[in-house]
Amino acid sequence: SDAPAPWKLDGISCRYRMWCMLTVGLPSLVLNVALAYLGGIYIMRSDSDTDMVMDTLAVVFVAEIEDFLYMAFTSDAMRYNLDNMEPVDLALTNRQRSFGWFFSGIVTPILTVVVTALVVRHVRHIDCPDFDWSWQAITGAVTLPTQA
Repeated sequence: SDAPAPWKLDGISCRYRMWCMLTVGLPSLVLNVALAYLGGIYIMRSDSDTDMVMDTLAVVFVAEIEDFLYMAFTSDAMRYNLDNMEPVDLALTNRQRSFGWFFSGIVTPILTVVVTALVVRHVRHIDCPDFDWSWQAITGAVTLPTQA
């Protein structure tokens, strides 16, 4: 057995885990939410369809730049160790599985649609202060025109 032993997460203190969450997880979450909000505004302010496609590609590039940085600044040995570390075993109860399914399958899509609508309304209100949404305008934009 010449292969090195896989990395393990056993023995990591709760204090260190919280430190990692506060210094890595929370800033990453804040940056991703800010990118989603500002990227949405940037895309919505495009002048034409062509500009919208190009602006969308620009936002996607900015969102994926962390993958490029990871590949550029992480050594091959470190990537190998991370790829081959021992998986974390997590025993879930049926209640936790049901909650996870409900949250990821129902709550998250609804929340995504609501937040998107709020961002669109916010930007419209900034660009056109007299703009007001009505249910007729919303349903008129969603329904397909009937053919005569």
